[in-house]
Order: sequence, then C-alpha cells, then structure tokens
Amino acid sequence: MSTRPLPDTTDPEFAPHWAGLREERLLVPRCTGCGQRSWPPRPVCAACHSDRAEWSEIAGHGTVYSWTVVGHRTVPGFEAPYAVVLVETDAGVRLLGAFTTDSSELRIGLPVTAVYQQVDDEGTSLLAWAPAERTATT
Repeated sequence: MSTRPLPDTTDPEFAPHWAGLREERLLVPRCTGCGQRSWPPRPVCAACHSDRAEWSEIAGHGTVYSWTVVGHRTVPGFEAPYAVVLVETDAGVRLLGAFTTDSSELRIGLPVTAVYQQVDDEGTSLLAWAPAERTATT
C-alpha cells in the first residue's frame, strides 16, 4: 500500500485520464471542432473556443521540456532526492511525471517514453517518464 498522497481518480474532470493510466494508455482531451489536444482538461478549447471535446489516446513519447530535482523531503511518501520532468509529448501536449532513472541523465530535449507506475492495490497508476531506448543507426 502506498504511503504517498494519491490523486482523486473519481474527479469527473480527470477520471478518463486516470482510467487510461490504469490500462497503461495515455488519454488527453481533444477538441472535436479543431482537433487541438490540451492538458489539463478545460471547458473551452484554447484554439477555437469550442466547448466539445473527447478523450483520445496519444503515444507515450516525447522530449524533456523542463525538469527539476527535489532535494528535500517536502511531502510524505516521496523520498528525496527525486526528479520531476515536464515532457513535450509528440502529440504536442506537456505532461508532468516522475523521472524513473538517475537524474544525472536529465537534459532538455532528452527523448523519453511513458512508464505507468501502479501505486496501490486498486490499480491506481501514475505517469512517469524514462529515457527512450536508444536505437542503433546503420
């Protein structure tokens, strides 16, 4: 059982996102008027002002846009030091998550892949990011 604070996965505004993470899928709102994806969910599209959106799956790939290393324990359940990254996904939305490996690897532009961390017995999962597998070139 997790000792860290957990999200309210029943909040109707974010429930589809949490349900997606439980299934190891990354879901974000997409405007049905113009197709713009956004995060966090909003009542009106920032691009076209439509009030209609649907949840759509995006690939869990992107690059580190920004990051920080938390050096002091500030919240129970989070043992410092740990890194938090803001990732610019390939779908164009920016998402936060923990960085799963040594923070000495962190740099702006680092390619990363989504990792789904189950944190309780009910299946609650949190989004984290790991360095993308490096591919050999020929």
